[in-house]
Amino acid sequence: MKIAFIKILAGLLTFLIGVSTFFGWNVLSIESQVEVLDELVFEPKPTQTSVCQLLDEPENFDGKLLSFKATVYIIYDGTIILYPTECYSHGNNLWLPELEFDSYKGTHSNLKSLLEGTKLTSRDDFMEVDVEVLGVARIIFKDGFKGYLITPKTLKVISPFRKFEPKGAA
Repeated sequence: MKIAFIKILAGLLTFLIGVSTFFGWNVLSIESQVEVLDELVFEPKPTQTSVCQLLDEPENFDGKLLSFKATVYIIYDGTIILYPTECYSHGNNLWLPELEFDSYKGTHSNLKSLLEGTKLTSRDDFMEVDVEVLGVARIIFKDGFKGYLITPKTLKVISPFRKFEPKGAA
């Protein structure tokens, strides 16, 4: 009788351990699926825009995730400038948006050195290229003028590198 009782008790305990493991595993699995769904569903969608719209309506894009195309080039102080590709209007703004590469670790994170070329004292070797940018825009003030600093999340080069052509009053 004792042996039958021990076998029934062992079987019951094994059954309870199995059932609790099953339910515990399902709860953990559902929580991780909810976390993944939260990341997928609640990731902000970028606002499709252009550099001209950034310049014409600066307050509308501050702090937002943006997607746009632009020509990128570098100036003597190492600032990477975004120049419009689809338009020519610059609103009342006297300076163009800048790309901020300090925290960017994605593809083409070496873009600055590619744009500089080898002759850092002359524009003769500076390059430019067309890119698609997905990044966050922030209004900044530089030398008394309002402008944008774009921190890229992704950067895609969409044209071959070419010799820099001065823009506007450059």
